[in-house]
Amino acid sequence: IAVATQEEHLIDGAPGVVHPTVMVVDSSPTARETLGSMLAQEGFRVVTAGGSVEAVRLTKQRPPDAIILEMELPGIGGLGTLSALRAACDAPVVVVSARDDAGAPVRALEAGADDYLPKPCSMDELSARIRAVLRRRRGRTATSTPLHVGGLELDFERRMCRRDGIVVPLARSEWRVLSHLARNSGRVVIATELLRQCWGPGYQDDLQVLRICVSRLRRKLGATSRSGPIRTYHNVGYALEG
Repeated sequence: IAVATQEEHLIDGAPGVVHPTVMVVDSSPTARETLGSMLAQEGFRVVTAGGSVEAVRLTKQRPPDAIILEMELPGIGGLGTLSALRAACDAPVVVVSARDDAGAPVRALEAGADDYLPKPCSMDELSARIRAVLRRRRGRTATSTPLHVGGLELDFERRMCRRDGIVVPLARSEWRVLSHLARNSGRVVIATELLRQCWGPGYQDDLQVLRICVSRLRRKLGATSRSGPIRTYHNVGYALEG
């Protein structure tokens, strides 16, 4: 691995090979160097930042393809940094944290994170999570034409849902669930698939998180558990119909 600057790890490889750029945001220089080197060996181009100000500056200069964000940051903290990064770019964010707090994953996901991974974690798992959020992002990008289903209009470029021409305000987790159901309209999406695709592999058995999210979605769409475009198939999953 050749280190071009203090901020960036470059990967030696064949000319013309495109390597996804991952930004590592961590206040520890040792952690940044170690994680950056390991990710480079996994085939990523890595940029590192020691805090929110540097991360936002680098993001505005050259948006990364994905971001790994340490939750325990000084200053505005991990959630504040996540908010600032979300305002600067739409790159998927994987939050990593050693915090022993059962509510931390939910807060991070609701604040805009695409996945959450507790420390310590293996490089194999972290690499797999990064590749998963990159695949989901490519899938979202590929769908540029608004989709009409179940009386709803979904604008994937703007991540916006309209019902009867009126914008429905959705949290990121609600948008992820609704858009995944919309892309698979007319078929039942099993609960574990929704959890894995919308929250990450670590949540595929957390059915309560999914139930709460679908319940909020239905209320925002003006429906009840027995009406509206989202139909429940008990002990199986959900489908967007209409």
